[in-house]
Formats: sequence, C-alpha cells, structure tokens
Amino acid sequence: MKQKELLIIAVSIFLTIVAWVSIELYKVRTSEVVGQPITLPKVGNHTIDINVLERLREKSQQ
Repeated sequence: MKQKELLIIAVSIFLTIVAWVSIELYKVRTSEVVGQPITLPKVGNHTIDINVLERLREKSQQ
C-alpha cells in the first residue's frame, strides 16, 4: 500500500470514531435519566429456627 492510501484509511477511521462519539454524546444529553418512578421491592418478614442453629453447633463440635 502506498502512503496516500494509508492516510485515507487512517483519516476515515478517525472521522468514523469522531462521529460515533458525537452521536453517543448527543444521545446521552437528550435522553431522560428516569422516565418512570422506581418501585422498590417488598421485603417479607422471615423467622429463624434457632433449633437448627443448635443442631449445627452440636455437629460441628463432634
């Protein structure tokens, strides 16, 4: 390849990347961060069976 061909390829790649970054920046600036309110998950009430913990403690000591 000649130097002129390499220069044309390098310039085209550079311009493509500049266009790509510009488009992405435009998308970020024009898009809304949150369009709808956020709904939080509901946390249920859980109970722990202490007998299981005692059995595990007994097994680990044996």
